[in-house]
Amino acid sequence: MKPRNRHLLKLLDFSPTELTQSIQSTLTLRRLRNCAQDRAALKRRNLALLFCESHPPSRWTVQSACSKQGAFFHYFGPGETGLEKGEPLACNAPHLGRLFDALLVYGLEQEALEELARLSGAPVCNLGSKEFQPLSVVADFATMTAHASKPLCELSVVLLGDGNTSLSQSLLVGAAKLGLDLRFCGPEKAHPDSTLVETCLALAAETGAQIRLYTDPEEAVKGADFVYSQTWNVTKKGVKKMLPYRATSDLLSRSGHGHCKLLHRLPRLLEGGLAEEMSLDGLEVSRELFDSASNLTLEQAENSLYAHESALIALLA
Repeated sequence: MKPRNRHLLKLLDFSPTELTQSIQSTLTLRRLRNCAQDRAALKRRNLALLFCESHPPSRWTVQSACSKQGAFFHYFGPGETGLEKGEPLACNAPHLGRLFDALLVYGLEQEALEELARLSGAPVCNLGSKEFQPLSVVADFATMTAHASKPLCELSVVLLGDGNTSLSQSLLVGAAKLGLDLRFCGPEKAHPDSTLVETCLALAAETGAQIRLYTDPEEAVKGADFVYSQTWNVTKKGVKKMLPYRATSDLLSRSGHGHCKLLHRLPRLLEGGLAEEMSLDGLEVSRELFDSASNLTLEQAENSLYAHESALIALLA
């Protein structure tokens, strides 16, 4: 991916080749860091971290990425960004663009994010909007690549839960662009937006990807290489609807082979609260599976750091 002096807003904006390059760059940065061969590429760069909503894991990741690349960064939390509803974006966007070399934004509506990119005059990087999480999904594909014995285009991934989250929508687009077999599995009312599905099916026709929707998890996981679980809506009513889509070792075993792995965008909902009330050892993922060698979630979280670094270098170095 070569987005220098452009923006990173959503995976729909990038070609399969650019997306593949971003994944490879993420893995290369990890290898260089592990053998102490990496170097800071963004010294003297001045970056604004604009968090319209608080999200500690995203803040940890992007601040670490900026620091490791030698950039100056300035955090602005909810109410401080100048991007909230009612703020004069036409004035604040170019003002921010004059002050900072890039704007790294979390928690903004996608439409407002696109407007910020149009008006600011500086590169804008989406750390997670209401609709898309591009960098998280780059990290996920990097994790799959590192653990698969075959190319990405030959992998089968089952996405459990809600198909309308920003994570689900980004994973759907990424899979369509890279030629994966992606199977969404969840309650029918939680299936992905039909317009986005149609867009992804059109992309899949060009790349050879398969996009399929299921309601039966045991049927969906047959032959799957990865099962991707998501954090649930933590209400008792919401949990009851999602219980059939809980990730367990037994569900992964229904893939029919022993190398099916668990993916999950942290934080996982731990014991206590509703889990204890409903006599569950964890909500969306069982404790036994989370503690097993099949769990790749912490590696995903680490790869997210390198995906952020890769994106910043591509935008600014």
